[in-house]
Amino acid sequence: MKYLITASSLRAATTAADSPSPTGRGVDTIAESLTRSNVILEAFGNAKTVRNDNSSRFGKYIKLMYDAEKFLIGAYTEKFLLEKTRLMQADKGERTYHVFYQIIKGLPESTKSQLHLTDAKEFSMLSNGDTWEVPNVDDKEEFEALHAALNTVDIVDGEYDDLMNTLAALLHLANMDFTEPDGEGARTVPNSPSIPLETLSSLLGVEAELLTSAVTVRNVRSGRGSLISMNLTPLQAKEGVAAMVKFMYGEIFSWLVKKINRSNATESSSVPACFIGILDIFGFEIMQYNSLSQLCINFANEKLQQQFNHQVRRASETRIALFKADRLTSSFPLCSRPRSLANGEFASTTTPSIYTRMWTTGSPPPFPFVRSASCRAFFSLVHTCLWRVYCRSSF
Repeated sequence: MKYLITASSLRAATTAADSPSPTGRGVDTIAESLTRSNVILEAFGNAKTVRNDNSSRFGKYIKLMYDAEKFLIGAYTEKFLLEKTRLMQADKGERTYHVFYQIIKGLPESTKSQLHLTDAKEFSMLSNGDTWEVPNVDDKEEFEALHAALNTVDIVDGEYDDLMNTLAALLHLANMDFTEPDGEGARTVPNSPSIPLETLSSLLGVEAELLTSAVTVRNVRSGRGSLISMNLTPLQAKEGVAAMVKFMYGEIFSWLVKKINRSNATESSSVPACFIGILDIFGFEIMQYNSLSQLCINFANEKLQQQFNHQVRRASETRIALFKADRLTSSFPLCSRPRSLANGEFASTTTPSIYTRMWTTGSPPPFPFVRSASCRAFFSLVHTCLWRVYCRSSF
C-alpha cells in the first residue's frame, strides 16, 4: 500500500507541475490521511509476538479508489477478526496491543494521575507475557505519532478524552478481582485494586452501583417475559469482566475504523472509476490456549489462502493454454481434516497422555498443546499443512 500511495503522490506532483488540477492537488491530502490512518490501525490492532515485534492482529481489506484519470481520490477499509483474546491472554515474550503501552509512556503525568495510570507492570492486561517493551521502539514517541494521527481523522478534544478514559478503564477493569459474599443470597464483592470503584465508574460514565450490578449480577428474561436476576460467583464475575473488556475494545476499534473511512472519503470517491483492493491477513495462530477466537482466525486464513491458490491456479492454466502446453496436474490442499480428541477412543484422554496417544495412532509429530488440568476436552484440525489443537472447554 505504501508503494501505491507514494506512486500516486509522485504522479499527482508531476501532473500538477505540468497542468495543475484540483484532483492532482488533492492526492497529497488523501495520501497523508492514509499514512496517518495506518499509524492508528497499527497502534490499536498490532502487537508484539514471538516472531514479529509489530504483528497485525486483525484482518483488513483496503480499497484504494481512483478516478477516470487514475488519480487517487479516496480509500475504504473493512476490518475483520480482531484478536480480542490477546487483551486477556498473551504468551511468554508477547504483548497485548501497542496503544496501552503507549498511553502509559506518552500521556502527560497530570493526565496519568487523573486516570490512575502507573507502571505497566501494575496492570494484569499488560503483564500476561512478562514483556513490557519492544527492542528499538520508544512507546512515548509512538504515542506522539498516534496523537497527531488521531487529529487527522477528525477526533475532537472531547472524543479524544473519552477515548483515553475508556482505554484506562479497560486496564483497571482487567485488574478487578472478586471475593465470595458473606451470607447466602448476597452479591459477590468486587475489588478494584488499581483505582477506586467510584472513579472507575466515572471513567466509564456510569454510576458505581450500576457498574457493580453489571459485573456481579446476571439478568435473564424468562419465557413469560419476566426478568430474573442471578448473583454471579467470583469466577463467573471475572469471566464476565473479561468479556466486557473484549467487547468494549472491539467497539472502540470499529469506531476508529469508521472515523478513518470518513476521513479518507471524498465526494468523488463514492463513485470511483476503478479501485485496487488490498487484502491483509495475519498468520495462523499458535497460542498456549487455543480457543474459539483462534479457530475462527485460522479457518478464515485457510479459506483466504485457498481462494488465493485457486486464483493463481486459474491464472497459470490460462497462461499455459496460450502456449498450448499441458495443463497443470498438481493440486493444492483444499480442505481441513478434523480429528476429535474428545470422542471415541480419546474420550478419556488427559493432557499428559496426548503426545503418546496421538503418536501411536499415526498423527503428525508432536506440537504445542495446552498444559492445564482444567482443559480435558481437545480436538485437532489440519489447517492446510499445519496441525492446531483446540481446547473445547475454553469455547
